[in-house]
Amino acid sequence: EQIMKAKSSALSLSSNPVLSKCDQFSLIKYCFEMARYNFSREDCAYPVPYGNKVQAQIGYKGFREIAMRSNKYNNIDASIVYDCDKVKRNRQSGAIEVEFEEDVSKLEKAKPIGYFAYAINKNNELVNSVYMSKEQCEHHGRIYSKTYNSTWGKDENTFNKMCMKTVIKQLCGKLDATPELERLIAQDQIVYGKKG
Repeated sequence: EQIMKAKSSALSLSSNPVLSKCDQFSLIKYCFEMARYNFSREDCAYPVPYGNKVQAQIGYKGFREIAMRSNKYNNIDASIVYDCDKVKRNRQSGAIEVEFEEDVSKLEKAKPIGYFAYAINKNNELVNSVYMSKEQCEHHGRIYSKTYNSTWGKDENTFNKMCMKTVIKQLCGKLDATPELERLIAQDQIVYGKKG
């Protein structure tokens, strides 16, 4: 079944004019590696051309899905924080907490100032969170993302998705990680090379 999934993924991706120019072994390797996670959605991982190779970009929904499979959490997610929201630090735990504005009319003109990822346990308690300002995410992207210049700045929606991926990946590094989640974190941004 995994072989069939990988083959069908390779065929559909090779019809992409940009990816079809990439090294075929690199493309097939990407498909096999991503097929093992059996993602429920196509937007959990993306193949990105990197030179003539394929790079794996795991989306924030991919990290979320694999982290949730541990069955230790009621919810793991990421959100955009706007200038009308209130960011504060819990003095006892040191954790960053966000009070989100509920007035939709205020959100219409609001601007993103940061990104927040959080994990809620089975008792509906916030057990872990990560907050990064917009500037911190930009700085992190410039240092760690091979595709920062070509991908992040395409449009505001893409930028927000990349920032939410950044905070949820940081959060996943703090959770009780399963072997599957640890492998996924290691796969993110890998460029698949030629065999041998």
